[in-house]
Amino acid sequence: MISQMTPLARFLVDASSALPGAKRNTVLTTLLLTCEGAKLIVACLQPFRHATARIDEKLVLALYRVCDRGGKLALAQTAVFQRLTPPVFRKIFDELYGRADLTSAERNAVLWELEGFLFANPRQAPRYERLVAGLLKSPQLTLRVRAASLVGRLNRLDASSLTSFARGLRSRSPHVRSNTLVGLWRMLERFDRLDPRLRDFLSSPAFRKDISRMRQSDPDEDVRHNARYVLHALGRLKRA
Repeated sequence: MISQMTPLARFLVDASSALPGAKRNTVLTTLLLTCEGAKLIVACLQPFRHATARIDEKLVLALYRVCDRGGKLALAQTAVFQRLTPPVFRKIFDELYGRADLTSAERNAVLWELEGFLFANPRQAPRYERLVAGLLKSPQLTLRVRAASLVGRLNRLDASSLTSFARGLRSRSPHVRSNTLVGLWRMLERFDRLDPRLRDFLSSPAFRKDISRMRQSDPDEDVRHNARYVLHALGRLKRA
C-alpha cells in the first residue's frame, strides 16, 4: 500500500489542472482507478467534489468491458465506482452482482459499494428495494449483516420485509443485531420521509422497549453502543 503521494503522483494531480476538461477527467479518473494511497485518493477527489472535474465514464465502461472477472471486481472497489452517475453505476452493478460465480465475500464487497452509492444518491434507493429486502432472508450471514444496514437507506418496506428486518434485533449474531440498529438509526434520522408502516413501527412502545432492553442488557458492547444512539434518536423524535 502506498502511504504517501509519490512526487510523480503529486505532479500528475497538479499538472492535470492545466489540461483541457476531457483530458483532465481522464488523467484523474486513471489515477483514482489505480492508486491505493489515502493521500493520493483524497487529492484526486478534490476536483470531483468541487465539480471542476468529472469521472471519465466512457473510460471506466471501456475498461470494465475488457477486464476479466478479477479485474471487474477490483474496478468495482475503487474510489471511482461509487461516484459514477446512476445509469452507469447501475449498468456495472447489475452485471457484476448478477454473476453466479461470486463468493459470499465478493458479493458482500460489491454490496458495500452499493451502500456508499446510495449514501451519495438517496433518490436511487427505490431501484434497489427488492434486492435489499431479499437479502434480509439470505441464508448467508455476511449478506444478512450487510442487508441490515442497507435497509436503513430505504424509505419503505412491505410487511414481510419489515418483519424480517425487525427480527434482526433478536438475532443470535451480534453483527446482525448491531447493523440492524445502524439501519434503524438511519431511518429515524429521516423519519418524516418514511412510509406510514415504518413510522408506526418506529414510534411504537414495543419498539422502544426492545431498544431499551438491548441498551441495558445485550452482551455485546457494540450492540449496546448502537442501541444508545437509537434511543437518542427516538428522544429527539419525541421532542420534535
